Amino acid sequence: MADGTITIDIIMDDGSVKKGLASINGLEGATNKAGTSIKSMVAAMGLVKIASAAFDVLKSSVGDAVSRFDTMQKFPKVMKALGFSAQDSDKSIKKLSNGIDGLPTKLDDVVASTQHLTSITGDLDKSTDTVLALNNAFLASGASTEDANRGMQQYNQMLSSGTVDLESWKTLQETMPLALQKTAEAMGYTGKSAQRDLYAALKDGTVTFDQFQDQLIKLGTGTGMLASLAKENSLGIATSFGNLRNAVSKGLANTLTAIDKVVQALTGKSIAQNIDSLKAIINSAFGSINKSIEGSVGFFTNFKSQLSSAFKSIESFLSPIGERVSIVFGYI
Repeated sequence: MADGTITIDIIMDDGSVKKGLASINGLEGATNKAGTSIKSMVAAMGLVKIASAAFDVLKSSVGDAVSRFDTMQKFPKVMKALGFSAQDSDKSIKKLSNGIDGLPTKLDDVVASTQHLTSITGDLDKSTDTVLALNNAFLASGASTEDANRGMQQYNQMLSSGTVDLESWKTLQETMPLALQKTAEAMGYTGKSAQRDLYAALKDGTVTFDQFQDQLIKLGTGTGMLASLAKENSLGIATSFGNLRNAVSKGLANTLTAIDKVVQALTGKSIAQNIDSLKAIINSAFGSINKSIEGSVGFFTNFKSQLSSAFKSIESFLSPIGERVSIVFGYI
């Protein structure tokens, strides 16, 4: 051994040492090459899987884009029925869209919640802020979609009645515990009993539901603690794919909006109205097809009758021949 190197002499049958070393080196090289190939194959399979998942996300985004487009078209109409202008609706939907940017939340969901809250409170601006705050509160607390829906339902129930009940409060504790704790602390209630103390204060009127809601909005929107936690707690591959889907659907929906404006300028109708007008053409085409089918009944009836007559003629022609053949075989 010299300089940290070990030299092993392998004496082959023919006395050749060099040949033996060459064979060992060749084996080592083959092993390394095989290992590299396997690594490359595994890496390639991983990339293909990721690419496939990304493609599936893009495919599903088309349906989401159409849904988002329809939501953006319907929202102003619903708000108009509740007494709000197109400008008010546009301001709200832009705020909702910006508020969920980077989060695994669909615009359709927050818009539906905003419509519901607004129908209860009559205040579009505050309803928009409340929905964004609650969305961030649920995400910051790690709630699932089902839990978030359950929590939102109970919150709406309390808001509608203007009172807090134990069942609804327990649901909020289950679906947004972290957010509830931070809101209680921000309102001066600390320690393990903070949430219970806040509930008691809401129950006896020391704290109004409006004050609770205002504090929740403060923490859950803009640069509030819950808004920041929502983005932090949502980080992950699944969220990234969700963000990709939302980004594509948002872009496609904006494209559909631009196309819709062009179509209206050229035809005087929206995309939806033009698609609806195709119904008359399709109904007419199928009506003609159905009439043709019904009209062919006589043809097929006549064809059946002629076919039956032809078979009878063939039968009458072949019957004597069959009898003669039977007689001949009877003599054999």
